[in-house]
Amino acid sequence: ILEENGIESYTKLEHEEVLKRIGVQTSAKHDIDVLGSLRQNYLLIQIRSRDDTGGTTAKGSLVELIRDVGQTRKYPNRRLLYVIYIWEPLNRQQRESLVSRIRDSLQLNEDEVKTLREGNTLSYGTNLDLKLVYGPAELFESLEEFFSKRVDVEGYSRLMEMLSEWDDLWLCYS
Repeated sequence: ILEENGIESYTKLEHEEVLKRIGVQTSAKHDIDVLGSLRQNYLLIQIRSRDDTGGTTAKGSLVELIRDVGQTRKYPNRRLLYVIYIWEPLNRQQRESLVSRIRDSLQLNEDEVKTLREGNTLSYGTNLDLKLVYGPAELFESLEEFFSKRVDVEGYSRLMEMLSEWDDLWLCYS
């Protein structure tokens, strides 16, 4: 979907090198689900299937890279949007728990917590933004906003929802 919209998508093997190129260097290796760029703007996505799975450690791991960047104060030299994407919103059952874990891990103040809780983008240091996104529509709207690029939000949302409703027959057909 990124490449279909002119956004360069990097392979897992390229992630570390791309992050170094934009000035993000941490002492630990971090698992990143998606990394892409367009016109010197970079997008990093951490995906969770649902927000009601995993405990506080799993929720906290979603922001380990940001926490490390904050501790080293080696912020990106390009604009980077760090998205925590919850694939299946499920009425945002554990949103408050997830936001609390992010608050604790990044030592956020109440205004910053409110920003995340309301679904807005939080500026964290220099050139680093954090956003908590639930479901495909919010994800694609965030891509539109960040890259200032028209994205077929409705079409891609339908596609993602269809992919979420797989069964064995559908899987075999694919």
